Amino acid sequence: MEIYCPTCNKLTDHEIIRIRGKKVKEGIAKCKVCGTVHDFRLEDTKPKEVEVKTIISDVEKSWTENIKLERDRVLRVGEDFWVKEKNLRLKVTAIDCKDGQRRRAAKAEDIDTLWTIRYDRIRVKFSVHRGPITSSHFVWMVPEEYIEVGDVYKFGDLYGVVTKIKTEDGVIDRGRIQAKDAVRVYCRALKRRVGRALEETGETY
Repeated sequence: MEIYCPTCNKLTDHEIIRIRGKKVKEGIAKCKVCGTVHDFRLEDTKPKEVEVKTIISDVEKSWTENIKLERDRVLRVGEDFWVKEKNLRLKVTAIDCKDGQRRRAAKAEDIDTLWTIRYDRIRVKFSVHRGPITSSHFVWMVPEEYIEVGDVYKFGDLYGVVTKIKTEDGVIDRGRIQAKDAVRVYCRALKRRVGRALEETGETY
């Protein structure tokens, strides 16, 4: 290790006798040029932040950004975070490290490419049943927004009341969940709107 030698008055190669500390390293070393044994103190001069190449996907398009992150920050697949300077909320889907391995978690300084999806809004799948006819729709929602059985949604000129919600763990027909946990939302079509309310007619169409 190169350390400043007070006798040689310059940086020289040293043999480390004792060392401790992480960000600030202190210890005793012996100069390999003149043989002087002396105390030393080294401060970590690495920048606090690193730029991480980040692939961002948003439905049918994707682009690359270099995002600044604290180099010691650990990112994990499945977690989400805000990028304040770009006003983006992202969710991590994959992590490629500089050693060529794909991992579930890694420090920012060890990441080669971070794969993400835009997560300030998500597209939730809805199926609306009109008798024998089923149509598929998408609704943009905030991930923490609640979907409750009995809620009514508008799909163009069509209205539907939520009857059940499919999740990764099964199907619920009562209660509510957050949009991020919904795999698909099932609705029964409503015929017409009355004032601000919706009236079910029982008709098949």
